[in-house]
Amino acid sequence: MRQALPAATRPSVTANTVPPEPIGPAIHIDLDLLASRIAEKLHAAQQVAGQ
Repeated sequence: MRQALPAATRPSVTANTVPPEPIGPAIHIDLDLLASRIAEKLHAAQQVAGQ
């Protein structure tokens, strides 16, 4: 079974690019949070499948 990595060793993704003009509503996504949520869902699904 895979263990979650401590926060200090998890990969982090950042983006510093900004379009020159607003092209529509801004959508801000915290990719680290998204990856953590996906990992939690996968872990929960594996536990249910293993029962």
